Amino acid sequence: MTKVSVIIPVYNAEKYLRETIDSVLGQDFEDFELLLVDDGSKDASPAICDEYAAQDSRVQALHKTNGGVSSARNLGLDKARGEYIVFLDNDDLLYPDFLSTMVGNIGSFDYLLASYVEGGEDERKHWQDLSRLGKPSEEVVNAESRDSVRKNAGRFKLMNFGVILCTLFRRSIIDKYHIRFPQTQYEDTIFIYNYVSHCESLRKIFYEGYFYFRHSDSQGHSHKYIAEQEAIVGIDQAFHAVLTQFAITKEPLIGIFRYRLRAAIRSYLLKGIYKDTRVGIGIQLIRWRDIAHTHFLISPYKGAMSISDLMFGMMLKLMSLF
Repeated sequence: MTKVSVIIPVYNAEKYLRETIDSVLGQDFEDFELLLVDDGSKDASPAICDEYAAQDSRVQALHKTNGGVSSARNLGLDKARGEYIVFLDNDDLLYPDFLSTMVGNIGSFDYLLASYVEGGEDERKHWQDLSRLGKPSEEVVNAESRDSVRKNAGRFKLMNFGVILCTLFRRSIIDKYHIRFPQTQYEDTIFIYNYVSHCESLRKIFYEGYFYFRHSDSQGHSHKYIAEQEAIVGIDQAFHAVLTQFAITKEPLIGIFRYRLRAAIRSYLLKGIYKDTRVGIGIQLIRWRDIAHTHFLISPYKGAMSISDLMFGMMLKLMSLF
């Protein structure tokens, strides 16, 4: 079995795609397959994918009609044959020791999260020379059982579960529970928390081996859909599943979940996240009414409530009267 499947959703990425692919092919770990999923690109990206597939047997070029990053990643998951899964955006980069370090550190854990280097156009020009942590430090955040996660919830607030990059997943868990990316906003968050809800053990290492390219047109900033109620429902259900899986009933981890859910709901209710999702006051009032009837942010968790939690809860209660 191939050790790692690297999945790259590709859309109109001709400017950066070659360097991204080269960063994968230049790994000091060779037991991988690279799945390039062209999501109906209109530039030279499909030809670039085919070119690399013809040159290297580890590369597969998959082509589909445009359906968004979730559908592209899902096709990659359908075709993947590796023991582990890595997701890479079509303009980000992997340091040469990324795969070897991740595979070498996952051990018996179900989930491995590292860190990343972030930069814009200027930093990308000399990304391999940027200061980073290199090999993992001795400090790690480990939880070998559900009970350990619950008892050390405070330490796990360091973990940014909602980031799909610089993470190693086990394909056996993804396949067993058929975990896929939804066609909504917050697709990364929903996918990751659904995955974590089926994990028995978690690990974070303080190692920076992923370069996240920050610019306005990157895949992490572009969406082809509008955030609607199904996104909120998906987040809510995924959060509930994680808290149930690890039997977490106390702060501070619950506070992190509550904060993220509240932020998502607030964006949905008031104006959406991006300019093209903003709606008028009439639609906002309807959204407030519907969300108040179908969601609650504080119960059934018994953790301490902040002033903002109380105010938000009171607003939802008030709107439920209409």
